[in-house]
Amino acid sequence: MKTPTILLLAAICVFGMTVTATARQPRPDPVIIAIDAAINSLKQQPNQFTLNVTAIGAVGTASGGGTGISVQAQGGGPGSQTIGMVARADGSQVKIAYAEADKRLAQEAEKAVKLLTDIEAALQARKVDKPTVTSKLAEFAKTYVAPVLKSVIEALVKKKLGL
Repeated sequence: MKTPTILLLAAICVFGMTVTATARQPRPDPVIIAIDAAINSLKQQPNQFTLNVTAIGAVGTASGGGTGISVQAQGGGPGSQTIGMVARADGSQVKIAYAEADKRLAQEAEKAVKLLTDIEAALQARKVDKPTVTSKLAEFAKTYVAPVLKSVIEALVKKKLGL
């Protein structure tokens, strides 16, 4: 055999081994793909859920009959004004509420990402610890994350665990 022929045979063998090795690689796990997508989404936009803030000046509620708020103004003389109650709701309280809500949503997103990361790591272990995964899944269910995302992740993980 001549050198070009040997090189050609070597190239064919290497190509054949590469194709065989590529064909044997495991397919990506859809559960891990879904968890990764959820983690990335929560990291990129931690406050992606709707937040409604209402500022109310005063509210009176009466249970079982009665008066919710009773105000009596006393005092004051000629030319004075007596005010029994003042209730105010302005934008400053709303701005504070939004700032606090954004801060809280970021904390909740971090918590959800941590739980999802723990679940993912546990699922990729050689021997999956079902009680640990189930416990982390229950904690994840208590986060602020949208119920639809929680139910999809829970269904996928339970199917993977055979539950």
